[in-house]
Amino acid sequence: MLIRRFARPQALFQTKGGLCESCAQAAPSWAAKKRLFHPSPSRLAVMDIPKLDNELDMRENGIKNLYTPAGFALAWTDYQSRMLRILNSQIAETRLADSTPFALIQQTAREPTLAHIFNHASMLWNNHFYFSGISTEDVGIDDSTQGKMPERLRNDIEINFGSVDNFATAFIGHAQAMFGPGYVWLVRSHDKTEISFKILTTYAAGSPLSSAHYRQQSIEPGTTSFGGDPRAPTVESALDQQSAGHIGKYAGNGAREGLYGQSRHDPVLCVSTWEHSYIEGFLLDKDAFLFRWWHRINWQKVDQRTRGASSK
Repeated sequence: MLIRRFARPQALFQTKGGLCESCAQAAPSWAAKKRLFHPSPSRLAVMDIPKLDNELDMRENGIKNLYTPAGFALAWTDYQSRMLRILNSQIAETRLADSTPFALIQQTAREPTLAHIFNHASMLWNNHFYFSGISTEDVGIDDSTQGKMPERLRNDIEINFGSVDNFATAFIGHAQAMFGPGYVWLVRSHDKTEISFKILTTYAAGSPLSSAHYRQQSIEPGTTSFGGDPRAPTVESALDQQSAGHIGKYAGNGAREGLYGQSRHDPVLCVSTWEHSYIEGFLLDKDAFLFRWWHRINWQKVDQRTRGASSK
């Protein structure tokens, strides 16, 4: 019996999908679980992201005075590809598989168990919004796009900040002061009939979207205080300002404010303070990076967003 058993034809041990035929027949649930938790590569490519204008040119030549080709590859091509690959693996063969990053942000912002999906979707969307607001055109002798700012946008900025220089100082100052990775945003508020701007910061994968304000993350936990000056913000006071999730002490705060919370706004401009955005070419000189970025802003794009163009 033993001799006959070990003398079985080799074909009996041929595998299908990593399981021998007899095991697959005896334990179909095992095979089903293997397919569920290890989706085939063809099922992972469920989402793509919009391309940038002139992306092929930027990959080859970079962005003048801001990104070398290597810097652009690190901050855009490689980073977006990695975020997209991870996100696709997280949502493959789920009810979220056909969602865009914008939709995923809204669908997962209040779900703590889906925070990993929110984080990657938000980073994809934020990084795309940042790069799509950078100009690649030749800007002439002064090498700055500021001279191409539409007059109506200039007027709106002057009404809200006093002058364009004041706005630049305030906006870049927020970015310089951030003691951690994130984004600084200019958002247009819809709480007033006239155009009203404000500056908003989001740390890590925080979102500027009104519909995801539960995960705005405008406070850096590392800079909060557990003692000392009683006027200093604490982790507890930060938690009082959020309402993520459906359970816990703070779960109901947002529900009483309505779907969009107390402030409805749309982002129109942002800059990244993540190190991958400037480490190649600027090393740790964030100030130099921010100065160069200011002179490469696509002000026409900012104006379009301010007038109501979709940011999805």
